[in-house]
Amino acid sequence: MQYTFRFFKTAFYLCIVAVFLTGFHSTAGAADLPNGGHVTGSILPAGDEDTYTFTANAGDHIELRMTDLDGDSGFCNNLQLFGPSDGTRLAYDTSYTTACIAYTAQETGTYTIIASDSGGDNSATYNIYYARVPGANEHGLLTNDGVHEGVIDVGDLDTYTF
Repeated sequence: MQYTFRFFKTAFYLCIVAVFLTGFHSTAGAADLPNGGHVTGSILPAGDEDTYTFTANAGDHIELRMTDLDGDSGFCNNLQLFGPSDGTRLAYDTSYTTACIAYTAQETGTYTIIASDSGGDNSATYNIYYARVPGANEHGLLTNDGVHEGVIDVGDLDTYTF
């Protein structure tokens, strides 16, 4: 979809799932998330979980989005954020379109996210978009009264500075 950068609004539909998870035990094999960019992954086989990490400083604002690229697979994006000191789950969201987490880091360290299907019984290819502010600047400097054109997909985060 083409866009002109003037205003940003996100709409999404939630699937409601009760999850009782208080922590995790290992980040072995976790991939780093690029600030201001995205990674593509696959939940395969059904029930699989993918783990990613990023570093943040206390006070940094973090935006995370997970979007199913297959679109009609019955897959429900499940995105969970865990803290650096003891692995406590800090935030989560589930959605059939785009799972979204907005969080302000309370401590400096390495944070972990886990991506999965909320029901654990579907497979899909997905994108995870990540932006940490300050620091995210994927598309450059905004100019006063300027128009910036580009392309945005469902769940995409385009970051600028001004």
